[in-house]
Amino acid sequence: MDIRYLLWDYQSNPNEKNWNVLCGKKDFYKKIFLEKGKNNALSVINVFSTIGGKEFLPEGISWLTDVFKSNPISSLSLTSVSSDRMIKGLFYNHISKIKSDKTLIDDYVWILNRMVDLGSSEAYLFRENVITYKNNS
Repeated sequence: MDIRYLLWDYQSNPNEKNWNVLCGKKDFYKKIFLEKGKNNALSVINVFSTIGGKEFLPEGISWLTDVFKSNPISSLSLTSVSSDRMIKGLFYNHISKIKSDKTLIDDYVWILNRMVDLGSSEAYLFRENVITYKNNS
């Protein structure tokens, strides 16, 4: 099974933030992604930045980080518009939870660092805000 079909390779409406069909299916999708989705990180980022953000984030950033660390070429998917939307949503909607969990903050900063390495100025700004936020807490 191609993970793009399982995750609908969702790209249409970036303003849609929640699909009820995903509710309660976090463990199922985590398993599918970690077992079969390593080569389709962009499909997962598309879902995380839109319809799956409410259900899968912020914990999903750790899934992505695990995949990117084990398969560095897959982190090239962090150059997408969806990645910018995802990091922005993480900051504005989940920063309190992220900063209270060492694994989540480390993984979020890792993703931001990788995006900066890939040339994202938006990730640079969010990384500076996270570092400031982290140090002031």
